[in-house]
Amino acid sequence: MIDRHTVTVNGIRLSYEVSGPPDGDPLLLLPALGEGAGDWSPVREVLDRERRVYAVDLRGHGLSDRPGDYSLELMRDDVIGLLDALGLDRVDLVGHSMGGVVAHLVAQARPWWVVRLVLEDAPAPLPRKPRPPVLPEGELPFDREMVLAVRAQLDRPDPAWLAGLGRITAPTLVVAGGPTSHVPREHIAELVRRIPDARLRTIAVGHLVHSAAPREFTSVVTEFLGDLPDAETARRWLAEDGITQTGEETWYDADPPAATLTRADVAEGLGCMAFTDEALDAAGRLRVAMGLMEVLGDHVLVIGQIHLAHTGPDGPLPAEALWGGYRRRLEARPECEALLSSLWYTWFEDHTTSAEAFAEVHDPGIWRAAAGTGAGATGRSSGTPPAP
Repeated sequence: MIDRHTVTVNGIRLSYEVSGPPDGDPLLLLPALGEGAGDWSPVREVLDRERRVYAVDLRGHGLSDRPGDYSLELMRDDVIGLLDALGLDRVDLVGHSMGGVVAHLVAQARPWWVVRLVLEDAPAPLPRKPRPPVLPEGELPFDREMVLAVRAQLDRPDPAWLAGLGRITAPTLVVAGGPTSHVPREHIAELVRRIPDARLRTIAVGHLVHSAAPREFTSVVTEFLGDLPDAETARRWLAEDGITQTGEETWYDADPPAATLTRADVAEGLGCMAFTDEALDAAGRLRVAMGLMEVLGDHVLVIGQIHLAHTGPDGPLPAEALWGGYRRRLEARPECEALLSSLWYTWFEDHTTSAEAFAEVHDPGIWRAAAGTGAGATGRSSGTPPAP
């Protein structure tokens, strides 16, 4: 059953559809330019089987207001306002074309809100040759002025948007429409290159992927959404203690006496406790610890606990989960200071584990990419790990 609701955010009324089990993980769908919530109908029946799905009419579209003031930044802020109004502080986000641009702007502005990100044949924020829009006469399900404003921004995007792709922390699936799509291949490639943990799937049916190939689209998307990131596992583990992230460096502890915490407060309070949770098996504790490293950074109580658990009386940890976790992170974010600090200080500088760690994660390509970025923060002059 699909219900239609409205909410007022940023002084305008936004209309959205909602379906799926109320206790399902939230999934927000953002449509392409000129489209509304109903455009997702070919895939909704699959996506909302286990998830609470919200499909939005962005400003100037469908049943939402047409205020005459339009920009992609305003649409981004509307989505953030909608999530806030609905009390959704963690959400999976799917955007098609222009909706994909809005989606990655949301993920740049609120990286701690987005669990996983899907960009369906969305252009990278790169300049393109302007083309005058061809609009039919008569009444349209969108505001003509909105089209002109948004097309101008897509033609000449803010350079900060391109740089901001590196702020996205959510695992990202980029779905390309293949050679018959009007979105240039180099735009798709740039999204995959710039977003730290991005992977590409091509469904060669043109720009309207989810409409032209709904079964294939839902298959790749549900497979991607079925893999819960370790960072989200860690956040849910923290939430069991009433702790949720509310800003770039701020956290809220709901347990009395309620208080606002810093990242360091959370690290010092819970950062070393993943391996003391008797409700988790060894692999589960490792997932939480890896996720805490991503979420809380390179605090000593966070980056050292995996090494201590591996070398302690209950070790060693499962090898594939341990070293596979490090390798996946190095490939996605070779400049991540928490990851590099964990390897340098707790593995490579301990003679009892340096040979094992070196053998498991040594990849000259990865370490060359890390040289001069996060690796510099460790005091090393080279991106190559020390010989065992």
